[in-house]
Amino acid sequence: MSLARPLLALCLCASALNAQAQRARWDIDTSHAFLALSLSAINTDPSGHAVTPVLIVRCRNSALQLYLATWSVLSGDSVTPVSIRWGTAAPEEVAWAPSQDHTAVFAPEPYRFLTQLLTSPDFSFEVHPTDASPKVITFDARGLDSHMARLNAACPRDQATMAAAPETVMVDLGAGKKVRLSADHVIVEARLEQRPEIIFGGPAMTYPDFLRQAGVQGRVIVQAIIDTMGRAEPGSVRIVQSPHPGFEESARDFVLHARFRPGRIHSRAVRVLVNLPIDYKIGQSNPYDVRRPWPNEP
Repeated sequence: MSLARPLLALCLCASALNAQAQRARWDIDTSHAFLALSLSAINTDPSGHAVTPVLIVRCRNSALQLYLATWSVLSGDSVTPVSIRWGTAAPEEVAWAPSQDHTAVFAPEPYRFLTQLLTSPDFSFEVHPTDASPKVITFDARGLDSHMARLNAACPRDQATMAAAPETVMVDLGAGKKVRLSADHVIVEARLEQRPEIIFGGPAMTYPDFLRQAGVQGRVIVQAIIDTMGRAEPGSVRIVQSPHPGFEESARDFVLHARFRPGRIHSRAVRVLVNLPIDYKIGQSNPYDVRRPWPNEP
């Protein structure tokens, strides 16, 4: 019994170290004239024949680059379509710049993507190789925060961008997750002091006549990032659910032209990813009543 307890303790310690090593998957490379961080995908090819995709954050000549090396030739010419899913949120369709050989794609806003990683470390890409079916690549970015000081020192943001951004603060998002919140962060799940609330809507939405006559009704869910000024960011607005495509244009225009009271954490306005439900019901004059509070669930 006296020997079993030390052995058990050693096993527990080894398990904890292995778990910690699995979480800290970021590798740092300073062997070149630049600093680079690399993160391997966690869903590898079980056959072992394919090369594992890698996410790379590189500071070269004081310029930050962030790109995904897929090792597959991707579709697209001047831009490459990429779908990104943050945690359990709906996928986000974006366009990234391809490398010369079209096997890698570069983030158009690396600083914004990097700060999003600190908030939502579980994420995945869907890319489209030219000679194969779509490929989903999954990552776990935990451990990035331990490298941020070194990365920021090697690749500081330009002064104009820094001057435009308010001072950052530490925010507890619950479940033991703490992040340094900056103007680039998008809050997906957080305990907000104040949730985004619509103040007044955009153009009046009319019920399409052909859908009314056909008896089609239902709920459209519009996803958008509400910025710190209370406006939906145009590039973020997308339809995640709709009973019929005929409803989508008016619902999208409504959200784009609506004004919101921004979400807040520690009395500070933050960018928030939200799902806005709009119900189209026959006999209802306005699918969305701007007087009602922001809904808790879609």
